[in-house]
Amino acid sequence: MKEALQLAALGVCAATILIVLRQARPEIATVFSLAAGAVILLALSDRLGESIRVIREVAAQAEAGEGTETLLRVAGIGALCTLGGQLCRDAGEKGMGEKVELGGKIMMLSMALPMAASLLQAICALLL
Repeated sequence: MKEALQLAALGVCAATILIVLRQARPEIATVFSLAAGAVILLALSDRLGESIRVIREVAAQAEAGEGTETLLRVAGIGALCTLGGQLCRDAGEKGMGEKVELGGKIMMLSMALPMAASLLQAICALLL
């Protein structure tokens, strides 16, 4: 709870500073936005690492290693492309942000298709 409060406070402080910077020095505001985003991500890196470790342990116990790695990669691509799209929008490039996110979705789909096809084949084999 304390960490969530700190994260929210950091975000509100950064947003307040950005409002002032965008009026006075817009070129610095974009750099500050990127830096604030990086600080927030770094603050969450321990939590993310722990979550990935737990997912891998559960997958190893269930003997589902390869599928889990694919799902983690897909989730990582989704998170990175969403972040990239948001950063583009923060920099005033809405169209570029949408293209980054669309590219991420296409990448995620291409990675997940073999797994989905394998699952459908298994279901069909059980039904027939």
